[in-house]
Formats: sequence, structure tokens, C-alpha cells
Amino acid sequence: MLQQKRYKEFIEKGDEYIAAWPQNDSLRAFIGQQLIYGGFYDEGYERLYPLFKQAAAPESTRKLVHTEIGYQSYAQKKAFYKKYPAFFADTLEQRLQRQYRKQEGTKLGLTADYASDNFDNTIGRFGSFVEWGNRQRITHQVALEEVYIGSNVNFTDQNNNLIKADYQYKQRWPNKGLQFNGMAGFYYENYRLRPDAGLGIGYGRDSTFTSAQLSWQPVFTNTSINQNINELELAVYREGYGFRNILQTSVSLTGKRYSNDVYSYEALGRLYVQLPFSTSYHRMRVVGELSFSDATTSYTSGIPYYTPDKLLIEGLGVEYRYRDILENPNLSFELELMGKHGNRDGYFISSAARLNARLKKHWELSLNADISSSTVYRYNHVGLTISYILPNYLRASE
Repeated sequence: MLQQKRYKEFIEKGDEYIAAWPQNDSLRAFIGQQLIYGGFYDEGYERLYPLFKQAAAPESTRKLVHTEIGYQSYAQKKAFYKKYPAFFADTLEQRLQRQYRKQEGTKLGLTADYASDNFDNTIGRFGSFVEWGNRQRITHQVALEEVYIGSNVNFTDQNNNLIKADYQYKQRWPNKGLQFNGMAGFYYENYRLRPDAGLGIGYGRDSTFTSAQLSWQPVFTNTSINQNINELELAVYREGYGFRNILQTSVSLTGKRYSNDVYSYEALGRLYVQLPFSTSYHRMRVVGELSFSDATTSYTSGIPYYTPDKLLIEGLGVEYRYRDILENPNLSFELELMGKHGNRDGYFISSAARLNARLKKHWELSLNADISSSTVYRYNHVGLTISYILPNYLRASE
């Protein structure tokens, strides 16, 4: 009947036979499998499910259903499990429960961060956060930080201690390649609140990704904090791949307006060329860089903060990346080393490193560092994040 496209008649006759011989497992398995083969998945699953609840499904039927589950996305598996938990063998259920915890378990984390520049400014941060939601769709995060800012101005030490609290919202539309994030919070010191906010959007399609980020925050030097100077920043970024991902280009444009009526901007372009001995797990690329930055008022002394003065920089270097598996790696590492030349300070080097590791499945560690030897402006930084995903169990509806 199915071959003759008499679908309704086959379903009705099949139900009649099942009602007449309810103990005939082979008959029920045959009818259910034929419906699935014919594309009537819901009808086929409904008729096969009693066999799985009674652990009476033949091997061919179990193999068919488990194969179909393997083709499903995470969202489809989750909905399918809620409706038909008995379809999931022990290994399939354990795998789904691990994925559910990873994607939707509440995450607790600690952060530590230290940065310094060549103007005797230092910033230390220590904080904690809690994140919840579906990481493929919508997540919420609340964070609390203590921020220490130290400077030496005219041989005088200055210090500020601020408390930061913020809320962050992220939403993703995977099918559209679209993502959005918003953040709002404040810094608190001596009975005074300083607002902190940001909005961002990103769009990725085919071999390109474009993003824009708008933010408002204090300027983190002691002089700026004491004078209540803030900055409004707009950053636009675009990257694209070509020639079978051998080439990558990226362009970033950043503009800032400081509350003391100063404007600055930077344009930076990069070209990456993948070397022929690279693999999916070990990638080595040559990196070329060109940037230009300037400001309406140049504070090259770093007081009250640093702004560039027609600064042109060219750079050439190498980048290495390792990851143990292609999708959602348990361990990934990136290292970049570049030689640069600036029109203000000649030659210098810069380096950046990123390490991400998943420990014992639900612990995560992230370490990143940036180092420069520039005498015009260098921002040396190291940051550490440790997080743990709390247990979370997907429960069936039945």
C-alpha cells in the first residue's frame, strides 16, 4: 500500500491488525518500521514505542530507531527524549544527559585578571559569576568583581578600589547565523555609582563574520577615575575566508569618545596565510598586520589616559593553533608571535596566547595573555577563568 501511496489506508489497516493481535511484536515492529521508511516518522514511533517500553523490540527495530536519533540535532533529541525516553538506550541517554548538562547546566565561575602599561598604571580584577540558560539559544549572567587600579603620577602613588556588578544577556539564532548581547551594570566607590553598559550584534554566513559592539564605561587610570572620565566606544569587525580557508582577512575599526571631549580612532587590517603542512588539528599561519591610530588630543604621556598621535604600525609574524578534536575541543591552544615596527618607537615584539581546557568533563579553565615591548604604548595582560557546570538532569514528560 505504501508503494502505491495509499498511506491512509495502510495506517488504518495496520492499526486494525495491531488491535486484533496486540501480542504480535513482529507485526507491530513491521508496521512501525514501514511507516518510518515511508517518511511517517511520528506515526511509526507511536506504534513502535510500546515495544521499547517492554524491552521487546527486535534488533533491527532498535538499530533503526537509534540510527534516526543519531541524525537529530541537540534540540530534536531533547524534545524526542521528553516524549519517548524508552527509545534511548543507556549509552544514548547518558550521552544526551551529558550534553544537556553542558548546554543548560548552571555555570559558576571565578575570574582573575591583571594588566599593566608603560605609564605605571596597573589594573587587578578578581570576581565571580553565575550563568544560566540554553547556551545554544539564550543565556543570562550575573557577575560581581572587585577592581583595583593603581598608578604612579609625578612620583606619587594613587589607588582606587571599585566594586563592579553587572548583568549580561546573550541570544543566538543558529539557523540565521545571528547573535546579540547586551550588558548593564555599575562600578561603585565611595558612595558613587559609575554606569557600565554595552550592546553588540554579530552575523556569520558562509565564510564571513561581521560584528559591531557599542560600550560605555569608565577609563581605568586613577587620574581618569578621580576626574570622572568615561569613554563611549564603537567597534566594528569583519573577517572572511577564501581559497579553501587558506587565506583569512580581518578588518577592525574602533572609535572612542571620551567625556572630556576627546575623540580617538584606530583602523587595523590583518592577512593570515595558512602554511601547507597545517592540519585540522595543528594549524600554522603567517600573519601580516597594518594599523593606524590617532586622536583629536594626543595624551602620549598617559595622563589622564593614553591616546595615540598619528601612530602607524606594521607587523609580521606567525600564529599556531592546536585543538584535540574539531568540534567543541576539550583542549585548544593558540600562540601568536609578531615583530612590529612603529613610526614612533621603531621595532618591538608582541605576543598573545590563549588556552582553553575542559577538565573532568564539567570543569573549564581559560587562560589568556598579551605581551608587548613597545615604548609608545604597551598593554601587558594575563587573565584566568575557572568554571564549573552544576548537575542538571533532563526529565521525560511521561
